[in-house]
Amino acid sequence: MTLPLPQAEDRHETLRAQILDHGPWWHQIDLGNGMQTRTISPENPRMAIDYPAGLWGYVENSIPQDLSGMTVLDIGCADGFFSVECAKRHAKRVVSIDVSPHRIRSCAFVAKHLGITTIEPRVQSIYDLDPAEKFDFVLMLGVLYHLDHPFLGLQKVSNVTNTLLLETTFLEGQTESVMEWRRRSISPREDGWNPSLTCIQDMLQKVGFQHLQEIPRPQGPRVTYLCTK
Repeated sequence: MTLPLPQAEDRHETLRAQILDHGPWWHQIDLGNGMQTRTISPENPRMAIDYPAGLWGYVENSIPQDLSGMTVLDIGCADGFFSVECAKRHAKRVVSIDVSPHRIRSCAFVAKHLGITTIEPRVQSIYDLDPAEKFDFVLMLGVLYHLDHPFLGLQKVSNVTNTLLLETTFLEGQTESVMEWRRRSISPREDGWNPSLTCIQDMLQKVGFQHLQEIPRPQGPRVTYLCTK
């Protein structure tokens, strides 16, 4: 006589299949019962399997512990790790945008699976932000160097918020306010502008973020700023 599989095992296998269907994954997200997205289907196996845990360790204390009543915009949300963390901090609303339909599909799956109703995934570009839609806090982590028009992108962000958490690469060994085009062998989509620290600061202040608090981190060449007006 063939016995049916236990219900718990059925759910486990169903979730594993869903993770594979929505993969490969850029973010390691714990979906419960020991099921973690990158462990099962990693986008880039050369990256840390727990990415972005390291980045989260640097920035988590720069995000209010209690986001109750606040609206958050997560630009370049990828699979939604940071959106989920903001939702866990009781944000009233988290708008998660990315230009990749694949990433938004994954983000929507994560939110639904975890029962989070405050996350709103959208396929949307930074250039299409509506200045009439305001946010209390904006995350822009690992996005600036992907933009063809980084200054325009920052202008668009400044139109919708007074507070920005920015994390990006920077051009080492340069004290002038300059950018250079960076070509990477990993993938053409990784090509982009690489500004000097002075250039990043100049752009942020030019668009209205007058107060820049640098968040210390040991790993370079990357920088994180909490930017306010």
